[in-house]
Amino acid sequence: MMVSGGASSTRQGDNANVDAFLKGLLEGPSMNFDETFLRPVECGGIQIPLPLGAVFMILHRKHNEEMSCEPFYSFLQDGNFDSNISSNMEDADLSATIDCLTSPKLTLEECCNILDKYDAGALYRLLYHLMRHFCFKPFPISGRSCDYISSIDLFDDTDPVLRGHLKYWEKELIGYEFEQPESFQIPELDEECRKKVIRETINVWQWRHERIRAMNMLYNCLFYDQLLVEDTRVRHVLRFIMANLVELVHSYVRNAFKEESLPNDAMLHVAALMLHPVEMRRIICRIARTFGQVLFRLEIEWLTNKVRQYPYRQDRVTWAWERAISDTQAHILKNILCINHPNFWNPRKEVKDKMIHDNKECNQAACGCKFFENPALP
Repeated sequence: MMVSGGASSTRQGDNANVDAFLKGLLEGPSMNFDETFLRPVECGGIQIPLPLGAVFMILHRKHNEEMSCEPFYSFLQDGNFDSNISSNMEDADLSATIDCLTSPKLTLEECCNILDKYDAGALYRLLYHLMRHFCFKPFPISGRSCDYISSIDLFDDTDPVLRGHLKYWEKELIGYEFEQPESFQIPELDEECRKKVIRETINVWQWRHERIRAMNMLYNCLFYDQLLVEDTRVRHVLRFIMANLVELVHSYVRNAFKEESLPNDAMLHVAALMLHPVEMRRIICRIARTFGQVLFRLEIEWLTNKVRQYPYRQDRVTWAWERAISDTQAHILKNILCINHPNFWNPRKEVKDKMIHDNKECNQAACGCKFFENPALP
């Protein structure tokens, strides 16, 4: 059976962590960002390859400009769940632009001049096609992590840590949540009454604790999987990409729901999901399906066992394999995008700051941060 680029061994020090294209980006022109990876700086900071840094920088600016207009609009509301998002960029133009961006002599000013003519949707599509040039998915996810993350679903408004080892793909038809967002149903309830109930719910300690538990379990997995990448430059690139994809969701929530009373903490995106489930699921799934497939490299042994659980016909082994990869990649990124906690991606923060706590006065015995240290706790 042919192994897709989305699966391989994830042993530490694997040379697959740096392919030729990514190596070329790392050795080419760069720009500096602060430790949040969201703000460019002139001096000091962390070096990020210029093509990735400039596209994300201008994408955020164009997206915020787009959302500031009346009536409200975001490119994330358009298109399908793949790269064919509404865009004014033709394929030939896209290829030529990528060639220009990867020139070893490109300056930041030249890069900005190239990108300024495109709208936010076109830049999003360009970003996806730029990352598609990675020969190997740069973020390795171990079998242990795949297993834990499969039991986490921050879209679930009742039980984000699925009991009895029920995996996310067993909850409903395979890929259903990624392919049919318009079919999500909101309970028949007066809108104001529904939102009042939700606002009360998201302030309940037990509700928050269950989600903080799931978030810390996820972060435990991602924290240790990052260490599988020995090249610090690649780790910074991965953190940069993740922080900026989360920022896409964060900026959308802040602009689309600025009249809402939402918590200004790690729960921000989950609260928005509760209040606006159809809209938020559609947007998060769109980003997750687009970029999960170009970022995550899954442990092949775990994936092989998972494929055996799929209800497929014997003549559809390849389909089952590809579907297992794409569903799991999207599921991982979907959960990441549900968490508003920029400290986790900040390389200069200590481990205790990367954890999410139930409250500032942490009592570890009762605090959800203990699941960062040991996700296997009951």
